[in-house]
Amino acid sequence: MPNDAPKGIPPESVRYHTLYGSSMGRGAHDLVLEHIVDLVLKINSGACCFEAASPRRDHEWRLWGG
Repeated sequence: MPNDAPKGIPPESVRYHTLYGSSMGRGAHDLVLEHIVDLVLKINSGACCFEAASPRRDHEWRLWGG
């Protein structure tokens, strides 16, 4: 389970970084953020970071309501 490793560590001391779609390939098999965001948000962390430098990811920030 995602919260087993940081068990006992205060959430404000935990940072979660994911590379869910930063492969060197064409991206045809990359995950879409909306398909995994519910799982990522269950992680008991003070912050999370997503890779978003690829042009094929430039629309995904809208998932946050912006």
